[in-house]
Amino acid sequence: MGGKLRFDIEDNGEEFSVVGKFTVLEQPHRISFTWHCSTWGDPDLESVVTIEFEETGESQTLLTLEHALLPFDLLEQHEHGWIAIAAQLDEVLRQRYSTPQGG
Repeated sequence: MGGKLRFDIEDNGEEFSVVGKFTVLEQPHRISFTWHCSTWGDPDLESVVTIEFEETGESQTLLTLEHALLPFDLLEQHEHGWIAIAAQLDEVLRQRYSTPQGG
């Protein structure tokens, strides 16, 4: 593994970045990567994100996300961020895969 990743994020006018390295890539079921945010004071602080995909029915997939090794004082901030990202993903997928009404 070891491929690098970077997310540039804008949240309520604040811009920051997240960097990491892929640690697991088991297509199409699981991906894991390290996570370090540019707003963190400790440059050595690193957490781990694991995302699993499970087919639950025709055209349905359950996404499970675990963000481990995250310091307690960062939990609420990251919970807010992941909820926002999940909502954005839901909206994009609904727009892309919804069937036209009456047509």
